[in-house]
Amino acid sequence: TREASKSVLDRAFVETDANRFPKFMEALGPRVKARVKNTLPQAEGAERDEELALDLTFTKMGDFAPDKIAEQVPQLAEILKMRRQLEELLGFMDGRVDAEKRIAQLLNNEPLLGKIANQALSDEDKVEV
Repeated sequence: TREASKSVLDRAFVETDANRFPKFMEALGPRVKARVKNTLPQAEGAERDEELALDLTFTKMGDFAPDKIAEQVPQLAEILKMRRQLEELLGFMDGRVDAEKRIAQLLNNEPLLGKIANQALSDEDKVEV
């Protein structure tokens, strides 16, 4: 912002309190723009980006929660979406013992999960073309 580019001594003082802080936060709109090492899994044969470009904006205190940050990073948002779907499935399966056992077996099969993840990533590439 224009205010942020000024030296600290030249900036206007803004008084805030607990009641006005949400509006202050929204008006301030803190932002983080950075590049971080990419440690996310890639589709088989896909080229790995060494770094992820992040551009995070925070308009309320809740935006600092890990899930809210993940929602702002497309690669993490997709993983978070899958995690939420799995949580829904577990809730749906509650009390269905045989199905729970089968799902637990599938989730503990790392080679199968890796194959599914690679397939999902390669399907995603096909859709984007």
